[in-house]
Amino acid sequence: MNQRMFVCKTKTVVFLAVCLGMTIGESLSQNGPVTARMPTAKFALMKGWWGSDHNTSTPVNFPYMAKLIAANVATLDTFNLTNSTSPLSQVSLDKYDVVVWYNVYRMYEHIDTATGNRMQRWYEGGNKGLACFHQCVRSSTTSQGIPWTWWINMMGKDYNTYAAAGVTGPVYVDAEALSAIYGTQYTAGQSFSWSDEWYTYVGNPRGLPGTRMMWTTADSKFTGTFNSTMGEDHPLAWIRDFDGGRFALNGMYHTTVLATATGALKTFADSSFVGTMRFLAGYNGCKDSNYVEYNKKATHQVAGACVTPRGTSTFWIPDNASDKIKSDAFKIVFSQPGSHSVEIFNTRGSKMAGFRGEGSHEYSFGNILKPGIYYLQVHTASMKAPFTRRIVLL
Repeated sequence: MNQRMFVCKTKTVVFLAVCLGMTIGESLSQNGPVTARMPTAKFALMKGWWGSDHNTSTPVNFPYMAKLIAANVATLDTFNLTNSTSPLSQVSLDKYDVVVWYNVYRMYEHIDTATGNRMQRWYEGGNKGLACFHQCVRSSTTSQGIPWTWWINMMGKDYNTYAAAGVTGPVYVDAEALSAIYGTQYTAGQSFSWSDEWYTYVGNPRGLPGTRMMWTTADSKFTGTFNSTMGEDHPLAWIRDFDGGRFALNGMYHTTVLATATGALKTFADSSFVGTMRFLAGYNGCKDSNYVEYNKKATHQVAGACVTPRGTSTFWIPDNASDKIKSDAFKIVFSQPGSHSVEIFNTRGSKMAGFRGEGSHEYSFGNILKPGIYYLQVHTASMKAPFTRRIVLL
């Protein structure tokens, strides 16, 4: 057995492995089932104190966001913080899984330190999601010059200034947040263009712990005055796993272009926003790596999520088993006594391949399956229930 097949074993226990040409490190992690929490989550969408230059865009963008959220979640409440800060009370915050701020302009000038601390306790103590769209990036310091350190740390890199407003430029889909936001709907490097306000930051958050870039632009693509030295990897939007919750920052939405878009741009805008909301709500699944059902994508663990202790498990699945894999590299290897079965289904639920056997076996699918999306189901004698996994074959 060559080295790639050998990594399907450990020194003490022999396992079934879905070997997809992974490295040793990649083969030692699990991808159990997860379920998006968004359909059952409670959201609060808030605006307030926006700059007067947004008096036209806010009445368009806020309802657009509200409509998209409401169509995908269990509960949505909307608030105008200009009228009252009561939605930021502990009693109010505790009702929600996710808070989304849009055009909450220099918010920290309008709330006190106690309110900021409540926001932090709500987020950190409850495994919550918090998003900032457009002007709330400028909330890091009060009018008295007191910095909101937690907010700055969560952003990763603080707001600096804007490079230009009301000009058109490219927005590139970044590889880091691609699967979390879009699944397979878009590809890394794909670009769209629209007119917006282009923020700059004191540095690039790429590479910070828990950070995945979502959108970027390139300074060289702009003509005329563009006040930026961020270069060709100019950050526009990113997501973070931070302090026990999930955070998303998007500096765009100065204009109404995305809210009123049609065609391909509308599809992209809607998918980007809903995908961000899905990330913020998180996923139910097994968070305990001592169980076969463990999935690092899981953010919340519900009863029954962890079933099979790893010590009695019979298989491992690499983290990126759902990535695109060449058909001739897709093999399933059993190297433990006992009965087993493997079934492959297409997206319509039709079984495309199936094997049953005893003991050590290696199965290849290059001559059976055409390129496409499939679902793998594995069952062994020691498992309480079949294990399923989505795969994409080239």
